[in-house]
Amino acid sequence: MKHLLTVKEAAEYLRLAESTIYKMVSRRDIPFMKIGTRVIFDLEMLAEWVEAHTVQPVGGKRRRVSNAA
Repeated sequence: MKHLLTVKEAAEYLRLAESTIYKMVSRRDIPFMKIGTRVIFDLEMLAEWVEAHTVQPVGGKRRRVSNAA
């Protein structure tokens, strides 16, 4: 059985404001489902979406920022 989340629960999971979640839904930036007028999220799909949007560091060394002024 799928673990479904409300907008509030998805916002808590992603640590975003509920208004941000609604904006992402309206732009279809985030995977969601609609049942009637309710917007719901599949936890597994959200986890996959987060993984797909994770930016990996480049190389193994930190880049130094020079303070040349």
